[in-house]
Amino acid sequence: RIAGETLRQSQDRFRGTEELILARQAVHADRFAEVGGPIMDLGCGRGEMLELLRERGVEAIGVDAAAEMVALCQSKGFRAKHGDMLAWLAAQPPGSLGGILCSHVVEHLWPADHLRFSRLCAAALRPGGLLIVETPNPKSLIAGAVNFSCDPTHLRPVFPETLQFMLEAAGFEDV
Repeated sequence: RIAGETLRQSQDRFRGTEELILARQAVHADRFAEVGGPIMDLGCGRGEMLELLRERGVEAIGVDAAAEMVALCQSKGFRAKHGDMLAWLAAQPPGSLGGILCSHVVEHLWPADHLRFSRLCAAALRPGGLLIVETPNPKSLIAGAVNFSCDPTHLRPVFPETLQFMLEAAGFEDV
């Protein structure tokens, strides 16, 4: 618990309601539907992407470090696993995933893990697979100076150029 709130309440407060996130992620779900599954939602939280992909008939699984979030996803009938996303990615057969979503997670990783994350994603995706990474943009005055610091679990902002460099270093071509 964070300051007496559940993780679900903290997501509502710092990230947005489930309805808001469903609306925002619908465009990502459409893109994943084009490449096909399985899709891995790293840091699946309340399961908004898992819900959107189920609606589109796309195989998906979520991984989250918070047992409370995994239990919530499972109560909704989603495939979700509790564990470390980097360990889970490392265990995937090469080229086995059609897509990976990492929405509002990389800012919770230490910088030393960013390149490892990028390499593991590159290895797990099949040719033509899709990786979507969404994180607060520190170049935005509101997101960088205000919103980012509101969430006590954020470690460091990740600049777009840094993320692009890490993904290119891992072998991604169209970043």
